[in-house]
Amino acid sequence: MDCIKKFLILVVILLISGLPEQVTDMITAEGRSLEQLGTVVWFNTIQFFNKAWEDVKAVAGFVWASVGVMGVDMAIVGISLFFSAFGWGKVKYIDGAIVIKGGLLGVSLPDLMGGGVGITLGNAIFLIDSADQAILYHELQHVKQYRYWWGPVFIPAYVVDYVIQTTKYGWGTNAAYCNIWFEEEAYKAEIKAFPQAKVDCTY
Repeated sequence: MDCIKKFLILVVILLISGLPEQVTDMITAEGRSLEQLGTVVWFNTIQFFNKAWEDVKAVAGFVWASVGVMGVDMAIVGISLFFSAFGWGKVKYIDGAIVIKGGLLGVSLPDLMGGGVGITLGNAIFLIDSADQAILYHELQHVKQYRYWWGPVFIPAYVVDYVIQTTKYGWGTNAAYCNIWFEEEAYKAEIKAFPQAKVDCTY
């Protein structure tokens, strides 16, 4: 790595040395040596590629999460945007996730999935109107699980873990739900970020 840095500094020095003398003098007028300037260029180059890598990971994560639900999240988001144009629910982009709050889908999807206050499908979060920031934070953890770990495996793994927990705590019990690994991780993050939040699960 150090060899690469020295090589790039040398390239910068050679490039600058080929400039007209007036330009070189202007560049080094504040007392910066050509080597110092090369170091600055090196630092900015690293910053640029770090930012580019983060952007690549964000896009890849978004696609991976959507693949996990076969694109259903984006299809539902499109429908939600249509409904929001008529005042049925609100669609927002929050921390890289698409959040649908209230309206037909924001209310019906969580209700269909067990009467909760929120549900996450890939990159899309659906919340009832009364959902607070703590609940949003909880659902954002599920988005991260979709993106950075599980993708297409999320839903099957979630269901399998739930079945396992029901053998311990009984079918349809709150304890079975709370001990699903995905929920446990999301609740722990929620409790850490919002200590005052009221949750049904204790860890």
